[in-house]
Amino acid sequence: MRNVLFLATALILVLVGCTPRNTDLYDPNAVALRNAEKLFGEIDPNQNWNSTYSGSITITADASLHDVARVLVLTVSPVLNDQAKVLAEADVSKGQTVTLDYDVPNVYQELIAACVDSKGHYFMKAFKVTDTKVSFKSTAAQARRVTRAGEDYLDASAIKLERSKSEQSYNALRAIFANEADATGDATMQGVVSKGNIGQWAGSGWENDRLWKPTDNYKTGTEWEVRNQTVVRVIDPMTAEEESQLKTLFGNFLERSDTKETWGKKDNRKYVLEKMRESDAVNFYNNQLTSDGTTPITIIPIFMPSTEIGSCHLYYYYYDPKVVPAGTTEADYIKALPKFKAIQCWHSRSAANSKGKGTNDLFKVHEYLLPYYGDELQDVQNAVSLAIPKGYRVGFMLRKLKDTGTFVQNYRDITDVGHGCCYGFGKLNKEINKMPGHFGSGVTYFSMEEDDSRVCMFSANGKSYLAFEDGSDCNYNDMIIEVGGYDKNVLTEAPEGTEEKGSGIETDYLYDEDEIEGAPYMLCFEDRFDTADYDMNDVVLRCKRQTGVNKNRVELSLVAAGGEDDVVIMGIKGTYKKGYELNNHEVHEIFDVENETGENRFVNTIAGKAMTDPCKGIYELEEGLTIPQFLAGIYLKNLSTGREIRVSRTGEAPLAIIMPYDFEYPMEKVNITKAYTSFIHWAHQSSEYTDWYTHITSGSVYPVSELFK
Repeated sequence: MRNVLFLATALILVLVGCTPRNTDLYDPNAVALRNAEKLFGEIDPNQNWNSTYSGSITITADASLHDVARVLVLTVSPVLNDQAKVLAEADVSKGQTVTLDYDVPNVYQELIAACVDSKGHYFMKAFKVTDTKVSFKSTAAQARRVTRAGEDYLDASAIKLERSKSEQSYNALRAIFANEADATGDATMQGVVSKGNIGQWAGSGWENDRLWKPTDNYKTGTEWEVRNQTVVRVIDPMTAEEESQLKTLFGNFLERSDTKETWGKKDNRKYVLEKMRESDAVNFYNNQLTSDGTTPITIIPIFMPSTEIGSCHLYYYYYDPKVVPAGTTEADYIKALPKFKAIQCWHSRSAANSKGKGTNDLFKVHEYLLPYYGDELQDVQNAVSLAIPKGYRVGFMLRKLKDTGTFVQNYRDITDVGHGCCYGFGKLNKEINKMPGHFGSGVTYFSMEEDDSRVCMFSANGKSYLAFEDGSDCNYNDMIIEVGGYDKNVLTEAPEGTEEKGSGIETDYLYDEDEIEGAPYMLCFEDRFDTADYDMNDVVLRCKRQTGVNKNRVELSLVAAGGEDDVVIMGIKGTYKKGYELNNHEVHEIFDVENETGENRFVNTIAGKAMTDPCKGIYELEEGLTIPQFLAGIYLKNLSTGREIRVSRTGEAPLAIIMPYDFEYPMEKVNITKAYTSFIHWAHQSSEYTDWYTHITSGSVYPVSELFK
């Protein structure tokens, strides 16, 4: 008997010693791990399935705004970018210091801190995720020379125009020629009109359009001079701090190419055109500035990457909108206004080159002045004042000529597709945007419409900017100019911390005061331990924090149901407010498909099947609780198996994972390793391929963004 007991004990010890890690037949997590490793191979025991970075930043609300109402942590700059999301926020007063915890997708190395005033104006600064403190005060030594209050300008009366040195615009030349061809029936002229595609200028009203230029070269005894038919002075370079901040503020707006787009060019339809068309600047001001009447308006080129910038000259015009005659459209009135030369682009581009600035670099070398010459021009006309009268509209036109051909040399000036006048006021572009070739391709190949503006106006950190499209690809960054000075209605001092002059323009209509949405997170479930197929769509939840006055409230949505088992959502630790109550409810009942079978029971997981609106509930959370922390408490109870599925912990199978943003989960029956080929490498080695969710196999994932438009 003693020997039998010894052998039995020894056998038990051998069996126990040979048992692999976490494979207890009665442990559901061990069962799930065995099933997962059949698909993925051995999973890194240190794998915690976390794709977010948790950080903390202490923000001092010392931006030079008149007041501060909130501070935010943003993913990216919201300037012409609807991808910006709020990660954390707090109500503060000016000068107050607050510490904010945040969670962000682990692909981010840099974030944006923002102070927001009571009117919704933003003042932003970039910080690295490794930083612990942010202040909005400038730390760099001030190098730039600027015009201060009380500093002498040049004498306005010394700036002179001469009609004999003015010229007709391309619009005028084309309109005159096309009109004459129609009137005379001359076959040769009609052939030029047809071949040159300039027929749309006939009867367009451009016949009296004329370009005026200050008489060169005049030394004024100040920093200002008349050079290249412009009023200009040299300014000191952009500081390294300002350059770094502008790169962050403008974000992907500065990018010039996209291999997925036509001709490899970046078509900024989403970030510029759509936003521009909806803006007050376009809809109420026709993309023109408005003078405040007190300070001369100056402009400063800061970005000139266009390969054809040497062929461009910038002109401006002004007028009192109150004197537009009844029965005359604003566009027709502007056509006959004089246009004045503001910038010879190559002057600044070549000067920047000589300072070592490359084609795609930000820079500052020149500041240009826009004088007021009065409303009625004589054959010889001196500037009346440096400041344009209050309430006058100020518009811009970029004139482009690609060669030195002239009107008498085979009509090259009027028929060359690279010659044209591009306006900020979209209705003045109807002819040039329809001209086939260089300009018209913006409509036929890209996202431009016939009456779209070719100038995008926007503001950031109390500065106003104009961004130009000189050709077809809708980059809207062929040239960016800064309006000199700062917005005194928004800032108490210049962003550089100096006593700089105001901008000379009204600016409220340039600011985008739309509320930025909170960053969404997804919680993706498999509903069985032993037979999970890892398409990660058996139950999908989405959570997004509301911003502004309801910053402690979240919108929790049931997005998808890709499993057949009856499963109940449990563990929602928030106070239900309105919408769908998701807690303790079965997912198929919520979607009203509880009596369906097969694919009819699946919601928002099958390609080609009609989409179902997500079921959204509003919950109020404890203050300070982050979205991932909130989601981590939610679990499923499978009524078919009696098991609970919780967010996966370190070393477990990925039955439930929290993903940043609107994660595009795999289609029905598509394993996650097929939809995201880097996932399996990340599963094997948790410190590698951490950006696996950014590498998607086309056609294999569900278009989540379509559900939340």
